[in-house]
Amino acid sequence: MRLTMAGSILIRKGMIPFLFVLVNLFQLEAANPPRTQNQRVLLEQEMKASLNILRHEFNNHEKEITLLEQKCESLQETLHVLSKQMMDNQDKQKEFVKSNTSSQETRLSELESTSKKIVQDLKNLQTHLNESTTVISKLDQKLSQLTQASELQHKNMENMQIALAALMDVLQPPQDVAQEFKLYEVKDGDSLGKIAQVHKTSIKVLKELNGLSQDKIRKGQKLKLP
Repeated sequence: MRLTMAGSILIRKGMIPFLFVLVNLFQLEAANPPRTQNQRVLLEQEMKASLNILRHEFNNHEKEITLLEQKCESLQETLHVLSKQMMDNQDKQKEFVKSNTSSQETRLSELESTSKKIVQDLKNLQTHLNESTTVISKLDQKLSQLTQASELQHKNMENMQIALAALMDVLQPPQDVAQEFKLYEVKDGDSLGKIAQVHKTSIKVLKELNGLSQDKIRKGQKLKLP
């Protein structure tokens, strides 16, 4: 049992370099050029999954610490009982104590050694738990920064699209439109497919007439109709 607990602690200690490497990767990620929305969403999902794993490990550490504390208390109670028994036996059964002192002292020595080992394991596990808590805090900060940067970039892209659409409206020659095409103002819930169906035309024709490279349109935008 002692070998199993010691091996478990050594395995968890091996996770510390991985955690700090993960933090360094997030720092490098923050220094890289802006990624696409899909790449950012994927990275956020991976970071959240890593945080969930670390939080699960954190909870396991707390449970193990509680278990080790209980075992340590049990051993201390056993030591107290054995010590009291030895003192009583010295007064009542001196001969019996003489013949069995050696085995009891051996048992007592083993229990003391086990108690010291558990206390040391408990200290090591507490140190590892503190390090894991620090890493989790850093990961939370990096995730928050990345989310804010992603939201800001998304908002900037939307503003650029609105400004570009407004510029395209200004650049469209109104006299030609009035002479050759009908104008339609986009309303809430409209799409190129819906507009094409109502006016008996196709999405391709609408895109060609209005110089659109994608299907996205906005409310208030004016479209040429054949």
